[in-house]
Amino acid sequence: MTKRAVTYARVSYDDTGTDGRNLDSQQEMCRCHCQKRGHEIVKELREDDKGASGADFDLPKLTEMLEMARAKAFDVLVVREGDRLSRDQIKAAIIYRDLTKLGIAIEYVLYDFPPGPAGDMSRGMMALIAEYQRQDAIIKTARGRRNSVKSGNINVGNRPPYGYQVVEDKQGDKLLCRRLEPYEPEARIVRLVFDWYTHSANGNGPLSLGGITLRLRELAIPTPSAHNPHKGGRRKMGVCDWNRDTVRRILKSETYAGRWYYGKQGHRAGGPRLNPREHWLEVAVPAIVDDTTWQAVSAQFTANRRNAWRPTGEQYLLRHMLTCGKCGSAMQCECSVTRGGAGRYHYYTCCARRGKLTYAKRCDGPNFRGDWVDAEVWKWIKGLLSEPEKLEKALAEIEQEGERKAAPTRRRLGTLTELIGENTAELERVKAMCQRGLYTLDEAAGKTAQIDDTLGRLNKERVKLETSIAGQVRSSEQVRGVLAFAKDQAGNVERATRRFDVRRGLMEDLEVTATLPIAADGVPEVQAACVVGKKTLRDETTTTSSRPPRKSQAAPSRVQ
Repeated sequence: MTKRAVTYARVSYDDTGTDGRNLDSQQEMCRCHCQKRGHEIVKELREDDKGASGADFDLPKLTEMLEMARAKAFDVLVVREGDRLSRDQIKAAIIYRDLTKLGIAIEYVLYDFPPGPAGDMSRGMMALIAEYQRQDAIIKTARGRRNSVKSGNINVGNRPPYGYQVVEDKQGDKLLCRRLEPYEPEARIVRLVFDWYTHSANGNGPLSLGGITLRLRELAIPTPSAHNPHKGGRRKMGVCDWNRDTVRRILKSETYAGRWYYGKQGHRAGGPRLNPREHWLEVAVPAIVDDTTWQAVSAQFTANRRNAWRPTGEQYLLRHMLTCGKCGSAMQCECSVTRGGAGRYHYYTCCARRGKLTYAKRCDGPNFRGDWVDAEVWKWIKGLLSEPEKLEKALAEIEQEGERKAAPTRRRLGTLTELIGENTAELERVKAMCQRGLYTLDEAAGKTAQIDDTLGRLNKERVKLETSIAGQVRSSEQVRGVLAFAKDQAGNVERATRRFDVRRGLMEDLEVTATLPIAADGVPEVQAACVVGKKTLRDETTTTSSRPPRKSQAAPSRVQ
């Protein structure tokens, strides 16, 4: 009987270009294997991302293969060798267990495993060797880079710091060293930025980060990403659209004082993290500014943090929840005081309209009265709290969607639990056999250490999966809390939500967001949304004006 086969190929970052390991070669070898065995290929899967790690579960083609397996779409999985499928012992065990339970066999082009315990042991050893090779490659690569840096070789690839260029010292065709040298067209801009921040500019005192940003824009100086084609590949701003963050990075970089560091950041779960200072490798490079200037800038940053603006305590119900309907930027909160200080009015205004220098363009969208926006959105939310049945229906839909997303992780967790149980039973069996004298103490110690190591890995992976599932169901737990509040306070929502912190907490649990556009007929709107649904709120009594709020106004309209 002809078996249906799926072939799977993957290339790692550390074996790209190695003979026999490129994707085309892997697939051709899998095709020949299927032809010899008489298999019918129903799908050829290849992980096209050359950085796809063999230790990761969340690979698109691997996920597709597992979905096809659950749908009984094939009978045999064909891979060149075990480390193409996984280079992590735990991942390999989980995949093998899941496919075996579904009645799907795994065939390797380069070798066969006999059925039974001997084959299982060989497969486990191959997975362990693959994991060792992956870890060894990572360690050797990191050690090689650090040794290269210690010898004075600058490792910045094609992205040198702004103000520098990479110079290669060669002997014939042999590369001896890569070093940084100032690139004068950019270096002079760096000196200008430091000078503006520390000395008087046109007799008006040092410039702030915003002032420097405006000056660079006025002079039409290209940004770092505009100079370097390898930077800003997804750049949304214009060629000369500097922002405060770019200026801040230049002023805080020790490279310009002649100290370049390697190993400052490390990649860990959750994103890049700053490594301890003792892990950094310092390399002396030509300085663009003197150390005295750099120390003066550092001292100024410290003083600015100490004297930074502090919140005034104003209450904005939708703080950090609003988006401008004109340009899509975030909206900030402002407070306007009438002449004589008799009245205070809260506004939501577009950050791009207020001239925030992290935005490339100015927005001419109107300002919205905060009391009106807050009242309208809260009226909608309060209505939802008064109808618990709607919240209950939404909760059921959220939980259903959450379970759908968490299903692959739960299946993986179930397989892990089985493996933990089997290894725990094996550990007890080894201890029992040692007590009966069937194992010597040395034999038992060796087997126990191996099982303990496997259990440690399995439990570590279990914690990761449990944390992932907890994050996926967080929204449903929040809505469940809101539902409990609504049922408990039935008929008494108005009194129960008089406190601002209670209203704000409920809004956060329902994950409220809102967009503030202007309808075509000039009527202000609030397009509100939460986990329960969406609602467009309109104020038919007010028309719009593009006028900014005035400090002296006595009775501002809802939209200014």
